[in-house]
Amino acid sequence: MNVPATARPSRTTEPHGRQPALRVVSPSSTSASAPEVAWSLLQRLGLARSPAADGPVQTGFIIGTGRCGTTLLAQMLNAHPRICVPHELQILFEEQTGNGPRLWEAFERGDHLRWSARDFSAAIRRWCPYRLHRWFSYEGFLRRQTYPIVDPGRLVGDLYAAIARSVGKDTFLEQTPWYGQRLDIVERLVPGARYIHMVRDGRDVAVSFARTPWWSDDVGHNLQRWHDEVRAIQRAAAALRIGSRLLTVRYEDVVDDPEGQLRRVSDFLDLPFAASMLDARRFTRYERFYRGSRAGFRGLSSAAFLRWRSSGGGPTFTSSVGAWRRCEDFDFAQTPPLVARLLGEFGYERAAGRVRAA
Repeated sequence: MNVPATARPSRTTEPHGRQPALRVVSPSSTSASAPEVAWSLLQRLGLARSPAADGPVQTGFIIGTGRCGTTLLAQMLNAHPRICVPHELQILFEEQTGNGPRLWEAFERGDHLRWSARDFSAAIRRWCPYRLHRWFSYEGFLRRQTYPIVDPGRLVGDLYAAIARSVGKDTFLEQTPWYGQRLDIVERLVPGARYIHMVRDGRDVAVSFARTPWWSDDVGHNLQRWHDEVRAIQRAAAALRIGSRLLTVRYEDVVDDPEGQLRRVSDFLDLPFAASMLDARRFTRYERFYRGSRAGFRGLSSAAFLRWRSSGGGPTFTSSVGAWRRCEDFDFAQTPPLVARLLGEFGYERAAGRVRAA
């Protein structure tokens, strides 16, 4: 399989001799350089666009366990003038929980040899739970392809690049979190991609899973699932030698220091920091593209979160950190040793069990 034009070579975390990335600072800073001021002005005027609309597009993925903050990070990054992060696409392959075959399975069965643009369009409509056509005219894109399509990697790379270019950007990130469970497939479809692994305290993830209708309400079971999925990402990244193409970001660090973490991510992507990523008014509400009921989305959020979002406050919601301490349905003092060990590896404290809310 040919390496698509979207692939970028891997790099070390701190390459010797690399020039520091251009950074945009807040208007209150007095230490901004002339290039930084110029970039910031272009942002405010809406003129800070990709340097080459038809040039190569960098491709990456935001991966995690679900309920771990990938959507928040996606909203922030999509507000960057050079980064496109649409809603979850969910089209590459079947999730392990059995949500039905996707593109990878279609090519394995040989469907691609007889499929036309109309067939691929119908398949994307089935696979993607969002109204992708409201973000990008994928039907028009598919009509321009030559059939039969024999290389799934080229199709995916060209699709991702076209989505980014359609909004004048040169970096595309997919935010379907469970793609991290089959990095072997992702690497075959998009070789050389970069990965942002979003990690959240497994106890908070377990509690959030429990109030999500399509996951288990057993907190203990959810804790084990968090452990297994995070370990799967780590082991696959090691086996595939992804190395410095993967950046781990803790959700709690994004909440505590959003600018600092977004600077880390910007540097990882070889892009200048953009202050627009800290402006919650620029965040895309992905639920508006959802084909199901928006009420279902709202039902996943606490009343406190909904009040925060409607208030137009800062870029992050701090009350989501440590929510497990208010959970009365599970004694976290009984956290399994393997789960506790993984929590410790990411710097999470091993606190005692139930703490009743006042």
